[in-house]
Amino acid sequence: MKNSHDPLSKDFESHLTFLFNNIHATTKISFSLFDKEFHLLSSLSNWKNYVSNFFFLNCPFTPEDLAGSKAHAPFYFSDVLHLNWFIFPLTASESFLVFGPVFETEVTPVYFQKKLDFQNMSVSSQIRFLKMLKDIPVVPYMQFQQYAAMVYYGLYNRNLDSATIISTHQATKESLAENITLSELMNTSNNQKYHIPKSHGSQLAEKTMLENVRCGNVTAPPYSDMNDGTVVGTLSNHDPLRQAKNLIITQTTLITRAAVDGGMPSEAAYSLSDFYIQQVELCNTENEVYTLSGKIYHTFVKQVHEIRTQNYSPIVRFICTYVEKHIFEVISLNTIASELGYNTYYLTTLFKKDTGKNIKNYILEQKIALAKIFLDTTSMEVQEISERLAFHSVSYFCTQFKKYAGETPLSYRKTVHSPSKTL
Repeated sequence: MKNSHDPLSKDFESHLTFLFNNIHATTKISFSLFDKEFHLLSSLSNWKNYVSNFFFLNCPFTPEDLAGSKAHAPFYFSDVLHLNWFIFPLTASESFLVFGPVFETEVTPVYFQKKLDFQNMSVSSQIRFLKMLKDIPVVPYMQFQQYAAMVYYGLYNRNLDSATIISTHQATKESLAENITLSELMNTSNNQKYHIPKSHGSQLAEKTMLENVRCGNVTAPPYSDMNDGTVVGTLSNHDPLRQAKNLIITQTTLITRAAVDGGMPSEAAYSLSDFYIQQVELCNTENEVYTLSGKIYHTFVKQVHEIRTQNYSPIVRFICTYVEKHIFEVISLNTIASELGYNTYYLTTLFKKDTGKNIKNYILEQKIALAKIFLDTTSMEVQEISERLAFHSVSYFCTQFKKYAGETPLSYRKTVHSPSKTL
């Protein structure tokens, strides 16, 4: 893709093209180059016309906004379809480069179509956009920003300072107040000056991570690998290494408490936590910190898993792990029996002996536990939660949820979000 910036040598243009092509090939994130009148000049996308339509549909910035950008500051926005974009003004050539879109977290076609309905699109347009849905990558915000930093460096030969990114929530720069009050922090219009994101995303990734630790779910990814789209607050201004250390120390504290809840002896858990926090402080780079965070997570999960399953036979351990791995699929006893090479009666008897539960009830308990997290931390509709957890109908899901939770999904959501629960 040819880039139009300050007068560039052919070698530099070639390097940019190589960079953009590699990012696109490995991430599927699109690049689109527009002139100052928003006319498409070139594109790296399998759906270039549709990507352009998506962009213009909800872009909050005008050509004047982009042209007025100082010091090549990039723009970022997330639209009503939950598509995220970066825009890089190329002031010398009066053009701009659009990087995106991406989703911060996975969405289902049903959910996306409902969003399209609010855009008053024709049926034919919705069909075309739904076909494109499978090609829109899922990239958490922090990872998307890292890719944007690579693009920025390729364009301007300088590192991207995240504080310079202009978003739709950008507030007027003001001096930091010496005495900040809770009411000021709750007023999201003030958040930019305190380097606090307007939204920290949903609690889904955090609660899922902690539930995985409590249950000793050895098959689940750590928090840093989950595509929740959570935005991390600024814990240390202008010091990325200190920011990373503070973040992982906080995460380790939460993981330790969850491990204790899961049955790990408290002295052992807190001693292990102290050891790892000391190791975090010895790290010299952000990459070392985040690599260590994965080890911390897996060590605690493994400890809890071994404690919770220490009296289980290898076959029952396999069944528990299989359920964890396939929680978003239809899980049948016959399939598990086929995997293990035993008949269903033998497996049911052995599982009941070790756990006190039958396999079907265990599967439903695990699915309902995850459904509770979705209801508590997201705005997903009951039908979508039912589909994600592979229930054959929403009515069956609601029946089973009430059986195991004691109330309907909507009633549970109202209960956990009631003022008495949030204080």
